[in-house]
Amino acid sequence: MTKRGEYAEAGLPWYWVVALEPPEILVLRNSGGAFVEHASAAGAERLTLGEPVAVGLRPTDLAT
Repeated sequence: MTKRGEYAEAGLPWYWVVALEPPEILVLRNSGGAFVEHASAAGAERLTLGEPVAVGLRPTDLAT
């Protein structure tokens, strides 16, 4: 969590956590110097975003 906090304090606007086992994606956005959850998906659940980039994918797509 140290890196995440340092990035938030430095003003990085977005932070993504991608895990392959189990397949999960967590998208965080910076809100006043701290990251808050913007979106998440696990397994075959579809993650659809309009920002920071338009994308639609399932975490299981990354594990294959």
